[in-house]
Amino acid sequence: MNTELDVLRLVQDVDWVVGSFVANRNGELLAYQMPSEFGEAELGRTTTRLASIVRSAELCGVDVEHCDFSFSRYQLVVNRCAAGMLCVLVEAPVSRPALNMATRLALAELPALISELEAEREPTAVAVLPQCELNVAPLEWPLEHFGITDAPRLPRN
Repeated sequence: MNTELDVLRLVQDVDWVVGSFVANRNGELLAYQMPSEFGEAELGRTTTRLASIVRSAELCGVDVEHCDFSFSRYQLVVNRCAAGMLCVLVEAPVSRPALNMATRLALAELPALISELEAEREPTAVAVLPQCELNVAPLEWPLEHFGITDAPRLPRN
């Protein structure tokens, strides 16, 4: 059994857990163990959005370590560590103490798992475009047009 399944299985063993998935700090989906109705593309979009929500909160001075999202009959429980996030999809009757204990165990293994998964990933191909020169003449607007009357003038070439 591979390492990512070991970590995900820790939370899967809790009753009423539907599935779980792991993403890095940038919101890139790295591993998942979910029912087939949740596709990889949807999970990837979800992790990207979660990372965006976390960044927005951090820009507002809120440190996010744990958050819950409720929708339909499910709850998405998101736990973060320095390396990334562990997301667990549960149904309402889940035992929170059991889930918290399993999540703490999984989070202890998460940084090593994420660094291992990122090392195994193929590097993303980045297209390098040739540089082009722009031959655009500068605008010749007088400073007075912008309401500036007392600015020092720069010598022209």
